[in-house]
Amino acid sequence: MKLISKLLIITLLLLFTTNLTAQHSKINVLKSAILPGWGEISMGNNTGYAFIASEILLWSAQLYFAQESDLKISAAHDYAYRYADVDPQGNYSQDFWIDLKNYDSYGFETGGYNANIILQAESFEDPEERQQFIDEHIYSESHFWKWESDERQHDYKILQKRSLEFDDYAKVFSGAIVANHIISVINSLRISALQTEVDVKVKVNKQLNPLLTFNYRF
Repeated sequence: MKLISKLLIITLLLLFTTNLTAQHSKINVLKSAILPGWGEISMGNNTGYAFIASEILLWSAQLYFAQESDLKISAAHDYAYRYADVDPQGNYSQDFWIDLKNYDSYGFETGGYNANIILQAESFEDPEERQQFIDEHIYSESHFWKWESDERQHDYKILQKRSLEFDDYAKVFSGAIVANHIISVINSLRISALQTEVDVKVKVNKQLNPLLTFNYRF
C-alpha cells in the first residue's frame, strides 16, 4: 500500500504540472487517468491497448474474487444457522461470526465463549472493573450457538477461511487496478513529453521511493 500511495502522489504531481505542456497533452493525461490506455491511443501509441486489456482483466478478476468471497461468507452463515442453531433472524457483528470459529458454544460450559470471558475477568483485581469487563463482552441468549460436533465447527472454519482468502485476492486486484491507472497516467505524460520541450522521467531508488524529474529543452 505504501508503493501505491507514492504512485498516487506522483500522479497528482503530474496532473498539476501538465500546464508545462500543451493543452491537448493535459487532456490525454486525464483520459489515461479515467481509462488506462485511452490517452496513449489518442496520441497514436499502441501501448494503450495493453493498458486497456490489463484493466479489463484486472476488473474481471477483482469482481470474481469479491463475489466468491461474498458467496463463501453467506455459505458459512447458512452453515452456522443449520449446525450451530444460530438464529437466522438475529443481528450479528463480524466479531460474532469469528467467535463461532473459536468456541464450541456461547455458554458458560467448558469450551464456551462466556466461560472464557469469565476466566479473563479473573485477571481484574477490582470487582467493579471485573464486572464491567464481563458486561461489555459476554453474550446473551440472543446470541446463542452450540455446534453439533467438532467436525461441523471445522467445516465452518474452512468456509470462513476461504472467504477471507478470496477477499484478500480481491483487495490485491483492487490495488493493481489503482496502479494500472497511475502507471498509464505516467506513461501518457511521458509520451506527451516526447512531443514537447518537457522531458519527464520517473525512477525508483533502492528504497522503492519514486523519483520524478523534469528537464526543459531550450
